[in-house]
Amino acid sequence: MSTSGANCSNSSARVLPGRINRRDLPALVPAINRLVGNEAGIVHKPLPVDDPRVRQPDITRARATLGWEPKVTMEEGLAHTIDYFRSRIWQ
Repeated sequence: MSTSGANCSNSSARVLPGRINRRDLPALVPAINRLVGNEAGIVHKPLPVDDPRVRQPDITRARATLGWEPKVTMEEGLAHTIDYFRSRIWQ
């Protein structure tokens, strides 16, 4: 990851990069199942009481501090992640 010359050591703020476009879990499950060849569905269960109802990633700080922003699509990222874990689990 490039910091584009930013001096990150002077900042105590955390940077939590995410996607610009929010995705909910029901949208991710079919994509993951398709990529892994699984036909599993979704089991709906009650959310924990402290679970945030809406997550909205904000990459403003990552852009400003690190010069970072996402460069791959959700499907590309999922495919890379699945390949990584397949290589670690099924060696």
